[in-house]
Amino acid sequence: MKQILTQRQSEVLDFMRRCAEEQGFPPTIQEICKEFGLASTNGVSQILDALETKGYIKRTAKGASRGIKFLDHTQKKKLVQQQQTGIKTLSIIGEGSVDNPFSVFMSPAGQIKADTDFFGGEGQLFAAIVEDDGMTSLGLYSGDVVVVQQANTAHEGDIVLALYNTKTIVRRYATGRGVAELEPQAKGFSRVPMSTQTALLGIVIGMMRKFRE
Repeated sequence: MKQILTQRQSEVLDFMRRCAEEQGFPPTIQEICKEFGLASTNGVSQILDALETKGYIKRTAKGASRGIKFLDHTQKKKLVQQQQTGIKTLSIIGEGSVDNPFSVFMSPAGQIKADTDFFGGEGQLFAAIVEDDGMTSLGLYSGDVVVVQQANTAHEGDIVLALYNTKTIVRRYATGRGVAELEPQAKGFSRVPMSTQTALLGIVIGMMRKFRE
């Protein structure tokens, strides 16, 4: 457990942290003197010695303040927690029926962690395994995992995940021929019209791939 700081030691430590956050590096001993109206640099050196002895800082060189490393593990832990706020566990949907599209959420095929801040999107997010090679021209292959924003409507050109009878497919949403269709981006695959045999599950907003040998 760290030793308790005096009021002046605490003030100097707070000032150094503030400077490091704003400027990218701690203040010099002379800058600390100026901030606290100290005439002698010896007084600042004694404060820095005390902060190092009590386990709040570590100096890479004696008498230097630029080379200070802060050892406040509570702050470090807080920073790590802030950096991880976007990491969430997403369910990988399972099989389902177009008669009940929400059935894909009832028997998940697994879970995966994803940085949702990176992918963006709003509302409910989930994941799905790409089941075929119908989108290879866009770099999506069978076995890839897509991150999906749940939605039951889409706009022209959106990459969507849909349920076709009992199978999930990733396709481009297209309306150019006067009807809404699910359009493949690879040879050998047919367009699928939006009908009673299809149900839109969401908009694809990202992809993750496990590289295989």
